[in-house]
Amino acid sequence: MRALAEVGAGLRLQVALVRRTPAQLLVLVTAPLFSAIFLSLAVHQGTTSRVAAAVIGPGLMGLWLISLDVAASVLSEDRFAGRLELFLSTPASLSLVILGRILAVSVVGIAAFAESWLMAQLAFGLHVPLRHPGLALLALVITVLTSSFTATLLASAFVLSRSLHVYQNSMTYPIYILGGVVVPLTALPGWIQPISKVVYLSWCADLLRNSLSAVHQQHVGLDIGMALGLGIVALATAVLLTRHILDMLRRSATAGMG
Repeated sequence: MRALAEVGAGLRLQVALVRRTPAQLLVLVTAPLFSAIFLSLAVHQGTTSRVAAAVIGPGLMGLWLISLDVAASVLSEDRFAGRLELFLSTPASLSLVILGRILAVSVVGIAAFAESWLMAQLAFGLHVPLRHPGLALLALVITVLTSSFTATLLASAFVLSRSLHVYQNSMTYPIYILGGVVVPLTALPGWIQPISKVVYLSWCADLLRNSLSAVHQQHVGLDIGMALGLGIVALATAVLLTRHILDMLRRSATAGMG
């Protein structure tokens, strides 16, 4: 219960901050533009599977981008705003508070999927049926959780970086490609395809595509297990790394310094 309370505290804090500076939600403005690009290509190729991928892709991109944006700024902003010292004086787990803050915007990121679906329906006149609503809901929940878990790990690593935005930018399109969001994994060189197996987005993308497919899928359990497993490993690593970083900041008395 204490862990949930700490996650909830972070969630409420981020909601309050977003209300004052909603710039982190600008990704919801770009998602329809990416949808239009992907759908145009899918319509040109004339394949149903490409249409489904064109609807799912911008949603996954938007969700990861909004999670990554918070991960890159949460600790550095707290440090310069003087909030990090307050966290250090409490027994709460900072990594769980960060998780709550990232979850607050990741849940909003689900709107990118709705925008993509509406773009297909209204702008292109494409009917994209949801074959398995239960699986789609489960896939969205898992995607939000694993995105937040992974972003929490990155938030811990970013706090020590002096080239924050360089690393942030490098974690966008490579992840999209390795996650099979931009192009199918089968289109990648054979030697690079195994790397995609450690990218959680590849498993989440499979789950979402399966929810739109009329064909019964036999490997849904593997997709669920791998996505959650990678997310849990990332969160556990984030907890350990955050503790190490906070201990280092306490010893060096540099929590509030740039």
